[in-house]
Amino acid sequence: MKLNCDLGEGLDQVDALVMPHIHMANIACGGHAGDETSMKRCVSLALNYGVKLGAHPGYADRQNMGRISVAMSRASLQESFLEQINDFETICSELGTHMSYIKPHGALYNDMMRNQDVLHALVESCSIHYPSLPLMIQATLDNEQNTEVAQQFSHYFMFEGYADRAYTDGGLLVPRSQKNALLTNTDAIIAQAENLAHKKGVYSESGLWLPLHIDTLCVHSDTPSAVDSLLAISQRLYQN
Repeated sequence: MKLNCDLGEGLDQVDALVMPHIHMANIACGGHAGDETSMKRCVSLALNYGVKLGAHPGYADRQNMGRISVAMSRASLQESFLEQINDFETICSELGTHMSYIKPHGALYNDMMRNQDVLHALVESCSIHYPSLPLMIQATLDNEQNTEVAQQFSHYFMFEGYADRAYTDGGLLVPRSQKNALLTNTDAIIAQAENLAHKKGVYSESGLWLPLHIDTLCVHSDTPSAVDSLLAISQRLYQN
């Protein structure tokens, strides 16, 4: 199980401090955040530490950091999604490297998990234009059903768990609009990471145990205790 983090979103110092402790970097590619300069900086950092690179496209709504759903036609959504990934691919190529996966950001990620039309649109785009790259989606109680969706498009998923986000009883993320959505206490984040890694599950906001199979574990770079939490998780899960 690999440790990943969303980077290139304007927190340059955090990016630099986090990169040595992760395996996978999800780089903002111009939609919700990021530009050519930030992408090049993050790719260079990742290359220095041997970190795999993922495109991190979101709704092109920088004012709201891509965290609010945007109504779009299927064609417009796919066009925006692919444009961001293509821009990131160009940067990677210029620096002599390549992408390893694709992970949607923010509201687009959440919409993908709640709306089959959005999920189908993104999987279809990936299967046609990036057939060798997995699409990262949230691990839920419906992993098997989601795997079947991917198979319909001859594609595949990488399932993700969150160390710093609260879960609903249904296995999705508690919306950021709610006060308890984000875990900020380092000990709580570490405990949730260990549950996901070792016990293959997580406790929901009401204390319900949710069995989850994950391939990768995420801590957001803008979580207040992100640097300390990622360092501690890296030490406990990967260096012992």
